[in-house]
Amino acid sequence: ENDGQDHTVSFAKPLPVNVATVVTVSKKNYAGDDLEGDIKTAIADFMSGDNPEVDRVGIGGSLSPFEIAAAISSEIPDIFINSITIGKVGDSQGTSVITLGDAEKLVISPENITVNIND
Repeated sequence: ENDGQDHTVSFAKPLPVNVATVVTVSKKNYAGDDLEGDIKTAIADFMSGDNPEVDRVGIGGSLSPFEIAAAISSEIPDIFINSITIGKVGDSQGTSVITLGDAEKLVISPENITVNIND
């Protein structure tokens, strides 16, 4: 019911934290024709919550390279993941967990994903 009063509602939009990742894999039994694209899709599915096997990183959460590995492995089980490093864009890459602030949201854009493929 409208009480005739004006009410001010404020909310905070989460601030994006751009993260880059370097994924090094071996093809093993991979039979597709676009492994780099499939890996980028697996990471995008993880980021959007479209992979039921792996929980996405929520606002204020943390990201481990192991979560990215799990997301890739669940969608592309016939490859071997040699290594995964992560880092905020502009920072160095490493295997440490990235912890977000309370109002920060993780973003991994396809252009910030580097895929190295060993035969």
